[in-house]
Amino acid sequence: MARRDELWTSRVGGYIEPISPSGFDILIKGTSKYLNFNTTVGSTGYGLRDNAGTMEFKDYGGAWAGFGSGGGSGDMLASVYDPAGGAAQVAFLTDITGTNSNTNTGDEIDMTATVGGLVPTPPNNTTDFLRGDGTFAAPAGGGDMVLAGVQSVTGKKTFDTTKLAVKGSSTGVNTIASAIADGTDYTNTLPASAGTFALGTGTANEIAYWSATNVLGTLAVATYPSLTELAYVKGLTSAVQTQLNTAKIRPISIQVLDGASVLAVANGQAYFRIPTTLNGMNLTSCSAQVITTSSSGLPNVMITRGRQSSATSNFTYVDMLSTAITIDATEYDSKDATAAPVIDASNDDVNTGDVIRIDVDGAGTGTLGLNITLIFETP
Repeated sequence: MARRDELWTSRVGGYIEPISPSGFDILIKGTSKYLNFNTTVGSTGYGLRDNAGTMEFKDYGGAWAGFGSGGGSGDMLASVYDPAGGAAQVAFLTDITGTNSNTNTGDEIDMTATVGGLVPTPPNNTTDFLRGDGTFAAPAGGGDMVLAGVQSVTGKKTFDTTKLAVKGSSTGVNTIASAIADGTDYTNTLPASAGTFALGTGTANEIAYWSATNVLGTLAVATYPSLTELAYVKGLTSAVQTQLNTAKIRPISIQVLDGASVLAVANGQAYFRIPTTLNGMNLTSCSAQVITTSSSGLPNVMITRGRQSSATSNFTYVDMLSTAITIDATEYDSKDATAAPVIDASNDDVNTGDVIRIDVDGAGTGTLGLNITLIFETP
């Protein structure tokens, strides 16, 4: 309803009062209207407002906020007080039940005794600890340390003499009988189903062995192989001697011409039959030497292999080198040549009964004598 003066009375103190004993409802028409206090009207003032249907309030100097949105900013205190005139105690406010029940100070908030009560005065020593029932006491068990399950412990733990027990079964306990000085080796005896063993002294990278009954030690590398040296034989699949016997290297030297004979270009200047001791091997190296050097031009030697397809067939020859053996002019040996020989991997194998033929494809000038060395290895 609209205000009419005959319905209201102005009172001393600066307020108005409706004449009707039952009072009136007040209607603020329109949306987003303000009910301000003091002298400032609207959003910059303080009071109550309709924010498009949402009621909000604002304190002086504050900001507009919805009703019930405040989270509170006060502190929950734990008072230190003396409930019986004795030592001070701390009340943890976990179950606030109302006003303070302690009348000796008059301003503390208490909690019910059923929630936990008061924390007793600490004993100020190194042996008693606060228990779950709110009392201070020394741990039960006479100082025993119980390790439950698998432990992951880093750092060194120190124990007094005879205080560390290592229990391996329900029937026996072994202890370290004497304290061990920091940094020194020690022996720890452990129980086992077939007796006990001990951890002795040792050196890194040495082989472990039983230095005494149930005691481990290591073998000095000055006398015995180190672990690094043992690693050299890693990968062996059988006895070392067996593999040495299997893995063979066979050098063969052939005098093609004596030192007084002139080197000439021709195939078949020498032949060599492959014996059973070379069967299945591969040519891995070859070289040549002359007795008198060539004054110009390069002596050039090809190694060829002859093989039969049957017992009555003739030999078929193939070059065993993709690059022939050469000896540079004025030099005696192919080891010093500019170009080294290259073995053809597709024709490097030999079988019992094959024929090795020496072909001279270049003679140089004035060259005398020719020696050939072939090396065969087990593939």
